[in-house]
Amino acid sequence: MEARHLVPGGKLYQSDNCAACHGEGGTGTQRGPALVDVGKKLSTVQVTDLLHNPTAKMKAGGMPTVTGSDEEIISLVAYLRSLKSTGTAPRQTANASGAAPPIQTQGAPAGPPSQPQTGAVNSACVPQEFSSF
Repeated sequence: MEARHLVPGGKLYQSDNCAACHGEGGTGTQRGPALVDVGKKLSTVQVTDLLHNPTAKMKAGGMPTVTGSDEEIISLVAYLRSLKSTGTAPRQTANASGAAPPIQTQGAPAGPPSQPQTGAVNSACVPQEFSSF
């Protein structure tokens, strides 16, 4: 993982509204599972594959298919794999390029789901075998 990808990846996480379900810094919410420590459980290839090909359970929970340029996906995956269980993202410094363009998603609206989920944390965005981040 290259540090140069963390700032743009964090900006994509924010601009694409990932935090709406997965929480600030990937800490999770009632609508989506925590992503902290995903880098300890999943390889770069596995995270990339899940973004491009969400499981049926992930899709049912509202997870869209994520598409974007190779550089955008590399940056987002680097950011996700850098999230630690302290609930904080790695320190990021400002860069001159400004906000990153949003990654295109397929199959889900940009905003929150029309019917919010209730009850326990929604683990639909994580395959069963990786649900204990």
